[in-house]
Formats: sequence, structure tokens, C-alpha cells
Amino acid sequence: MSREIGATARTDDANENIAQGYIDHCLMGGERVIYRTNLHWSIFLAPTVVTGILFVISSPNGGAAGLIGVFWLAKRIIDFLTSEFGITDRRVIMKQGWIARRSVEVALTKVEGAIVNQGLLGRILGYGTIIVRGTGGVENPFHGIARPLEFHRNLQQQMVQISQR
Repeated sequence: MSREIGATARTDDANENIAQGYIDHCLMGGERVIYRTNLHWSIFLAPTVVTGILFVISSPNGGAAGLIGVFWLAKRIIDFLTSEFGITDRRVIMKQGWIARRSVEVALTKVEGAIVNQGLLGRILGYGTIIVRGTGGVENPFHGIARPLEFHRNLQQQMVQISQR
């Protein structure tokens, strides 16, 4: 689910009634979300394949080994449901995790740049790593993000708009 909100808005009406997420909860007065995305569905590929293989291999013994894959898949589902990546008109906000949470909030005026890393499979399927570099050289990598080039483009547009104010 990716959404852009603003002049060239693309909203996902089916998801408008979802409970407020981390990004929405962190907004300051007058701040608005420009772009948001989530983890890419490809994070489920490896756990799904491994779970299937483990169940097939261990099925004569009751399939107990397959439970390892089930736990891995459950962790990925939780990661998917609890991760948010967004750009507002003032900040970059990224959050991953539920019990162990990792969040990054960087003011656009403090962002020196962003890097997109995509391997061949990431380019084909549309996922990658975003590394947001803040002032002082601090790098904040987030892996497995859906549509990383769109995220990067929107971040660059907001950085230009902030610099022109």
C-alpha cells in the first residue's frame, strides 16, 4: 500500500478507515503526509518456501520442523504490519517493529541525502534499501521497502521545497 497525499494525490480509499498509524500519531500541528510506503511483499518469499520445504521433509515425523518456518513467517507478518515509512512536508519518518521498535525521524532540513540500493531481483520486483543520511554523516538504512525510487523522488522533491522556503 503506497499513498501520496497532496497536489498530485493518489489516495487508497479502501484503507482510509484503518486505525491511525505511527506516522499519523507523530504529526505536529499543520504537518501533512506527502508520501508513505511499507515493506515489500517479497519479505514473505524465503519464509514461505522454507516453511513448505520443512513441512514436506518432516511430514513423516509429524511436521514439527515446519514450525520453525511458521515462526519465521509469523515474524515477517508482524514486521510487515508494524512497519511504516513516510515523508511529510517537514520530516522523514520511518518505523519498524512492534515489541522491539526502531524508529527514525529526521527533519528535512537535517537530511544531507538519500541512497537507494537495489539488486537485480529488487529492481525486477520493486523493492530495495533506503539509506537516509543526516547531517554529521549518520546513515539510517531501512531494508525491503516497496517502491524505493518513488520514496527517493518524493524525498528529493520535499528537500528542494524546504530549501526554497
